[in-house]
Amino acid sequence: MSSQEDLADFLRRRREGLRPEDAPARATLPPSQRARRTPGLRREEVAALAQVSVSYYERLEQARAPRPSPQVLSALARALQLTEAERDHLARLAGQVLPTENGSAPEHVPEDAQQLLGRLDGIPAYIVNERQDIVAWNAAATALITDFSRLPPGLRNLTRIATRFRGTLCTGAPGSESDFSLHTAVNRSGSGRDSIP
Repeated sequence: MSSQEDLADFLRRRREGLRPEDAPARATLPPSQRARRTPGLRREEVAALAQVSVSYYERLEQARAPRPSPQVLSALARALQLTEAERDHLARLAGQVLPTENGSAPEHVPEDAQQLLGRLDGIPAYIVNERQDIVAWNAAATALITDFSRLPPGLRNLTRIATRFRGTLCTGAPGSESDFSLHTAVNRSGSGRDSIP
């Protein structure tokens, strides 16, 4: 079975496991004029709950649709009332990483990079991703710059920190003001790479 077929099978089984009365009270399911012949929600009901087109959802279940985006997968996970483990499984089947509740994708920091941070004891260091989000740091960085763990995940970004706390956390070397423009450009190029066409 291909990954598209596995995804289609998972969606179909999960949809069949839900009943119309399982849908959230605020949800408006499309009116139905015909009797139910199979258990579970109809495809058009899942599509309505996930706010995707019926034809797209049908193609997903038939393993004929292109790979769904993380946003579509999140909507389907909510519509199908998936547990955290089922959400992760859905993401793996689709070859995607789902956004966390705060909207950002969980960041994997390789073990060797974590070990390097630990060995830089006494030297402030942090690791950023291509969007300039600070994804890991050591104790010296916490002591010298700020306790990144106390910042909301959306503020753990070099560009945001540079603009928000300009000159209050620590200052750069003379002439480093031009680095701000570089960080902004890098941030823009990184976010463009992650955008969905």
